[in-house]
Amino acid sequence: MASESVIYLGDERGITRSSSYESFHTFNFGSYQKEYRNPFMGLTVFNEDMLKPRSMLTYSVPENYFVFVLPVVGGIEFKIKENDSITFIEAGQQLIINVKEASQLILVNPYQTGSVSFICCWFRRERTGSDTHAISSFDLEGSQNKLVCLFSTEVVKAHLGKFAGRQDFVLKLDKDHSSIFAFVIEGAFEFQNRLLQPKDALSINSVLEVEFEALSNGAIVLIFEL
Repeated sequence: MASESVIYLGDERGITRSSSYESFHTFNFGSYQKEYRNPFMGLTVFNEDMLKPRSMLTYSVPENYFVFVLPVVGGIEFKIKENDSITFIEAGQQLIINVKEASQLILVNPYQTGSVSFICCWFRRERTGSDTHAISSFDLEGSQNKLVCLFSTEVVKAHLGKFAGRQDFVLKLDKDHSSIFAFVIEGAFEFQNRLLQPKDALSINSVLEVEFEALSNGAIVLIFEL
């Protein structure tokens, strides 16, 4: 089967704004609904959020989801509304949460000054159960020009990489996965002869490997194998 790809331009993302936050939606979310912005496989939500100082964002989670949170600038506090426990994570760390349906995920910028930004992704999961979470750290600066494996589940395997200009890489997919979703956090990349600028995303299915090249210094990409 021939591979199919879709580019999701960052300039065409949906935006939800309030006095305290901005949320940019790569896929359909809330009132943002476009025919060409449907979820990709098990990845149903891909948002980039920015919170102003001492501000809060609440996500109402309608189904059982595996949620991934990646701070990009600064740090955030998070809690499940039904649970009083508050946890702090910052850039250089990641959070993965199993959230049961009808839960509320609360994210807070605890700083007095300075906005924070983070990526929040939802993956469908079949299993039910209580809310659980795990936090881990990674060293992006010490692992340049290669991909760092952030986590791996039966549904998704996540990678993050920081590359110098004109550095290329070939990602060979695990046997359990045959598709990728890539999001450019900083800089520019060429994926399989497709140009991606900052905040652009790309999905490709029915592939065994993906080749890409950084086109600028300090370019950062997040990749999911699905």
